[in-house]
Amino acid sequence: MTKTASSKVSSRGQITIPKRIRVRYHLEAGDKIEFLEEGGDDFRATIKKLNETLENLQLEMKELKNSTAIKNETIELLEAALFETRKGKQRAEKGKQRAEKKIVKLKRKLRDILRSHPSEG
Repeated sequence: MTKTASSKVSSRGQITIPKRIRVRYHLEAGDKIEFLEEGGDDFRATIKKLNETLENLQLEMKELKNSTAIKNETIELLEAALFETRKGKQRAEKGKQRAEKKIVKLKRKLRDILRSHPSEG
């Protein structure tokens, strides 16, 4: 036997699920309701319990972990990031060496200037 229940949509697009349905299907905060469009003006709502949704996510994560394509892509991304990091460190090291050479040159010039202009005393 088909039973019906109705609810109004609020100005914020929210609906209240009738108590009879919440009690019958043990709906709790966090449970998911999926709306499936069947074509035209018809759609149906399907209840997805939070635990079922979490189990599905865990299964999907296992599949992703076992996916060779994802592993290869992840490895490639990590290798590229490592390469860029090494390249950045090399650039930084070269920059540091150039700066140190300039400091040495400036110190020499300063020493020469100080020698050529002895302080009056």
